[in-house]
Amino acid sequence: MEIIQKIGIFIFIFLCRSSYAFDLSPLEMEFEKENILEAIQKDEHLRPHFTYESSIAKFAKKNQCIEVRQYAKWGDRMGADGVLKPISYRAFKWAIDIPTASQDVKRISELDALVKVNLLSKNKIIMEEGSKQLPFYRYRLTVKGWVATKANSEGKLCFFLGRAKNISIKSVTKYDTSSIYINIEDTIYEVTTIVGISKGSDLPSWATHPDMRKAFPLINELLLGYERKVFMFNDNGQWRQYLPDSVIKRMAKTGRTRSTNYHIKDTTTSAEKDAITKVLINRSNKYKRYRDCISLPEDTQGGIRLDKKLGSLEKYSVAIFDEKKRHKKDNTETKTKPYLDSLVSSGLLVSTFKTGIKGGKYDNKQSYNGTVYTLAPEYQHIYDQKRRCIYLGEGKVRILNLETSILDKRDLDAGVVNVKYKSITTYPEAPEWTKDQALQNRWLDLKGALKYGKVCKGVYKVDLSNEDELVTGHGSCWWAYDIFTTM
Repeated sequence: MEIIQKIGIFIFIFLCRSSYAFDLSPLEMEFEKENILEAIQKDEHLRPHFTYESSIAKFAKKNQCIEVRQYAKWGDRMGADGVLKPISYRAFKWAIDIPTASQDVKRISELDALVKVNLLSKNKIIMEEGSKQLPFYRYRLTVKGWVATKANSEGKLCFFLGRAKNISIKSVTKYDTSSIYINIEDTIYEVTTIVGISKGSDLPSWATHPDMRKAFPLINELLLGYERKVFMFNDNGQWRQYLPDSVIKRMAKTGRTRSTNYHIKDTTTSAEKDAITKVLINRSNKYKRYRDCISLPEDTQGGIRLDKKLGSLEKYSVAIFDEKKRHKKDNTETKTKPYLDSLVSSGLLVSTFKTGIKGGKYDNKQSYNGTVYTLAPEYQHIYDQKRRCIYLGEGKVRILNLETSILDKRDLDAGVVNVKYKSITTYPEAPEWTKDQALQNRWLDLKGALKYGKVCKGVYKVDLSNEDELVTGHGSCWWAYDIFTTM
């Protein structure tokens, strides 16, 4: 009987449709809710073109993230010029420092919750602030935490929760267009949907920890669901999102219509993903000749400023000039020199004062007095002349995260998969000299490299018919610990 009633309602709705409007009674609308939800969920996968992007699809592809503020609260850590100082100059690569005296309870509770689920680690350190030595909490991103990060809409790293979807429809009401001063022939409906993330399949397990749910209200919102409004109309029996007049005019000028191009479902199998993982590891091993090195400051590598490089391929030697006029952003004397002096204290380098050193690239007509830093005689052997760096031995590469997708029909037909990956390289077989604990304790770059390793991420296209080849792509690598940027 119930089925017969539904069929009767459907026939009634069909007969009542007009060529330009689709006006439904409350009873009819209850029957149509399922069709409207189906249309909305289908549009979640729409691909945009340059004149049109569905707000439904735009919302569905937005990364739902937990963001960690990268600047101190007003008054917590103020520079002499009255400007807030960054908590970390390379946030999430890998340290954030908070004064132990900070009264920012909310922020500390957020960071501590991330420590509870092992996305961050926490240690107490002493840092120089002007003439004082003050205690700080250093929150460092763990490998698990780095794997959990993605870029938000501003391109900054955040902890990725997933993507929200339209789960159900709460209500559908006819929208009053009498106050709109344009001619609207279609009957527009205001649809209130419930959006969220499924706890079972889409939300990472760390996000459901009680401390995380307490510290970050967004998690509860996504789990419990919240309301979002969409305007829909019926176009000859097909439910569509209503577009503002400005969007329609913009599309008309270019001769484009609504996008009918949908994202293609990824069908990459686990066996194919295993094969892709092997390709990425083989590629990393093939091109890592210079990656298994820890470099001393040279030129402006890694943002470390120097006044002049004096060495050759066979010998490491750099100079810092005295009494040189510097730009206000030039931190050679305030940051690079203390760093090099710490390496002298470790016994790795020796320093000598020299006069009449010819200037660098931009001031080569001048001569300066300054300090020259070279490798100590007992460590000359660790400098690999061929690689022009200090070799840590052959690294072991491990793929931490692999995501695949098919970008368009052309790639689908060609059997090409788009791959995003994150990897880490560690050094379990480092040379004997690296095991000197006294050297590690003073040369924190070495200690950090051995403890945390080097991380890489990249985007490549892989031909599944010839898995030994990466079609095209790019990637980058950096040390997961960098004492220079956090000292």
